Amino acid sequence: MRRGIFAALVAASALSSSLSAAAPGAEAPTPHFVSLRAEAANGRRGPSLQSRIDWIYQRESLPLEVIGVNGQWRRVRDPDGVETWMFAQDLDERRTAYFKTQAALLREPHRSSAATAYIAAGVVGGLTACQGAWRRVAVGSHVGWVDKSALWGADTCAGV
Repeated sequence: MRRGIFAALVAASALSSSLSAAAPGAEAPTPHFVSLRAEAANGRRGPSLQSRIDWIYQRESLPLEVIGVNGQWRRVRDPDGVETWMFAQDLDERRTAYFKTQAALLREPHRSSAATAYIAAGVVGGLTACQGAWRRVAVGSHVGWVDKSALWGADTCAGV
């Protein structure tokens, strides 16, 4: 019986500390990138279901930068620089990158490497590795290296 009460107290304490860390007004985490989990998700003016919908994002895997947290809501910035609030459940920790410009996917992470494919601006690919200023990106069946300057959402390698 005592063991059960002790376990319940430990669980309650852990839950309380995790809830207080995500409470409204909590400090925003260091900015980090996530991706859109669903084909359609609402971007709202504020962090609640009662807030007006400003955007409906319809691009699964679109990279978004988390710049703030309020409970289960995330303040995000999209590749166009638009900032909005999204429900955390609509976001995925899987890293992706958005091609800002047309770019070649290279076989190796250096400029003299052979191109395996050319990717158009606006395409989204999975971010799979980093090496210096180079990012390994998978787009469909094509995988290769791209200079990070051609990408949005690939500035850092955290989470790759």
